[in-house]
Formats: sequence, structure tokens, C-alpha cells
Amino acid sequence: MLSARSSVFEAASRTREENPWLQSFQYYVDKLRQVQTTYKVSLNGDPPDLGHARHIWLLWDYDRIWGMFHFGASMGVMLVDPGPTLPVSDDEPGRRLPFAWRAVDACYPHKVHSDPERNKGMIVIDVLEGTLEGYFDFMNGRGDGGVEGRCGFRARQHRGPSVVPYSLEDVVRDWNRYGRGVAEEEMIRQELDEDELEEYERRREGRPSLKRKRDDDEDDGTSGEWNDGESDQEGTGREEYGEENEGFEAESDDPDDGESDQEETEREEYGEKNEGLESGSDDRDEDESDQEETGSDGDRDSQDDEAASGDWESD
Repeated sequence: MLSARSSVFEAASRTREENPWLQSFQYYVDKLRQVQTTYKVSLNGDPPDLGHARHIWLLWDYDRIWGMFHFGASMGVMLVDPGPTLPVSDDEPGRRLPFAWRAVDACYPHKVHSDPERNKGMIVIDVLEGTLEGYFDFMNGRGDGGVEGRCGFRARQHRGPSVVPYSLEDVVRDWNRYGRGVAEEEMIRQELDEDELEEYERRREGRPSLKRKRDDDEDDGTSGEWNDGESDQEGTGREEYGEENEGFEAESDDPDDGESDQEETEREEYGEKNEGLESGSDDRDEDESDQEETGSDGDRDSQDDEAASGDWESD
């Protein structure tokens, strides 16, 4: 059986008032809040005198709507994700929203209907008028779930306060219990942090999960290993290139050293030759100087002899 307690009236009202998505609106926010309430439902297969004898209860969960329904033959949970927004104009009060549903037979609670490919539907939530209209696929007109057909319905808000005898915890727990082994478990969306909300948005829009991508990258590690391998290869190449350059520089230095030695030897030999030439010129200069001095001495002797002979002649 579905969980229902009168004490959860306050819990449902509290989560609606704390909903940050609803608080972000400035206009028609009261109309959006009033979507969460009790609706009296009429199925297209019901006899005319039955009237709105069935019930649907809608609850806000951030920007989506959970619904509990009791159609007599079956009872279950529906999920409208995303939920309704403000109407564009009075002529277009609501838009068609797809939903998924899971249910059990009222007489056979162990018989669960939770086929994700078949348990679908469509709903129009008129925010301004407070009415619902739509259909359940894989359900007959009398509300029997799990059979071929389409169950159309119309609903209007009950007169009185907007109360729901279920909490978000009740609804999400029943949804996960009915879909055990079929799909991933759901969580209360408005209790999630920003990163978790981003993951829900990506999953709803069919985009890849950032968390799963990061986990795959960390588990794979191919990018890092490839870069490390490339770095090692580049390092080895640089080392080998450096060794070759060192050898090339060593070979280049040897001819320079040989040329330097040869030039030095030539300079030394050239210097010795210059020293020899300078020595020879110095000897020649000395001989010439000796000769000049000898000539000068001879001249002086001749002059002395002439002077002596002059003296002798005068005597």
C-alpha cells in the first residue's frame, strides 16, 4: 500500500515553501505553488454518473512534479520532469508535458507495473485555471494498469486548502520500490547541491555526465601515460642529441687545437728566424762601427804623423 498519514500535510507544505526554484519567480508564484494540491479526477472509461471520483495528488520537487494517483483498480506514482512553468499568455495556459508512471494493482499489491518503455503518458497542467488533462499509456480507460490501451483523464482542484497527504520522502520511496531492478533510484531533487543538480540536468537533457567522464579519465589514465611516455621519449632524444653534440663539439675543438698549435709553432719558428736576422744585422752594424772607428783612428794617426813631420821640418 502507498504510504499516507495525515501528519504529512505539514511536511508537504514545508518542502513547497522551501523550494528554491519556486522562490526564484517574482510573478504568478502563488499560482505555481497552488499546482501542489489535491485533484479530483474523471477517467474517460468511467460511467457518467461517477463524476470526479478518482484522485491525483501533485507535489513540487525543485522544478519537477511528483504525482500520486489512485484510480481504484491501480494506484501508483507519476513523475513529470520538467514540470510546468509560467504561462506565456492567457491563450496558452499550459503545455503538453511527458511523464512516466509506476503502479501496483489495488487487489494484488505484489503485481508491479514499471516498464520504462511502455509506462508513459502526457499531461497539460493549466496553472491559471487549476486543471489537469492528459492520458496514461499502457492502461485501459477504467484505470487498469499493465494492459494495452490509453486511459484519458480530466481533473480539477478540490475546493479548500492546497493540501497533500504525502511527503516527498513517501513518493520517492514508493517510486524506487516499484522500479527496483529496473532503473536507477531517484532522490529528492531540491535537497541536492549545485553539482548534483547539474548532473540531473545533464541526464535529463541527454548530455554526458561530467562526474562519469572524470571517473573514466582517472580510471583510464591513457592521456597521462601517453604524455609521460612522450616526455620520456623526448627526454631520451634530447640526451642522445646532447651526446652527439658533445662528440661533435669535441671533434670540432680538436682541429681548432691543431690549428692553434700549428700557428704557434709557425710563430715560434718565425720568431727564431727574425732573431737570427736581427743578430746578423747587429753583427754587421758592429763590424761597420769597428771599421768606422778604425778608419777614424787611421785618420787621426795620419794627422799626428803629419803634425810630427811638420814639427821636425821646422826644427
